Amino acid sequence: RRGASIMDEVDDYLWEVYQRVPTKKDGAGDFTWKDPAAAKRVGMTMQDYVIGGMDPEFREQLYHAGKAMDAAGIQWSLLSAFRDDYRQGIATGFKARGGNSLHGGSRRTGGYGHGRAVDVTGADGQMSEVWSWFDAHGAKYGLYRPMPGNDPAHVQQRGDWHKIALALRDTRTRVADAAAGRGKETSKHKVVANASR
Repeated sequence: RRGASIMDEVDDYLWEVYQRVPTKKDGAGDFTWKDPAAAKRVGMTMQDYVIGGMDPEFREQLYHAGKAMDAAGIQWSLLSAFRDDYRQGIATGFKARGGNSLHGGSRRTGGYGHGRAVDVTGADGQMSEVWSWFDAHGAKYGLYRPMPGNDPAHVQQRGDWHKIALALRDTRTRVADAAAGRGKETSKHKVVANASR
């Protein structure tokens, strides 16, 4: 795995969310084998492929939306995240043509590291609750479901998503920095207290 980065917290959370529903199914059937096959084809771990293949700003947006869903008691999961042209080619059902998928198509997004769409579901089988949450609250995170009829699980960026993602990242890193500062102060006080004994 890559070294420590500002995105580790986000990536680890999204990977945990992806694993909440280990069997990947939709109306076309079980496609659990497809992400492992695509990751193996390019010599990547599953986490690096499905999560790392998404645009960092999009991952930031999903992280904050996901944490809000968790706080609301909605157990959500990712059915599908990054998909390169090969993975898109073996996808079935309603889908974009090869190279043209927002999930990471080479022509549409630029490929790996630029995926800007996911398919979401409910970890407890309650998909409609997850989809309704995105309809009601997604705009706050620069996210929406553009095809609720044809492809209800599909979520992508909308509006001024770049500005929203940067503001969300700034908030997350400021909170982390403040917590780290409090931790250092606590440790410093413990060292002083122990030294004065």
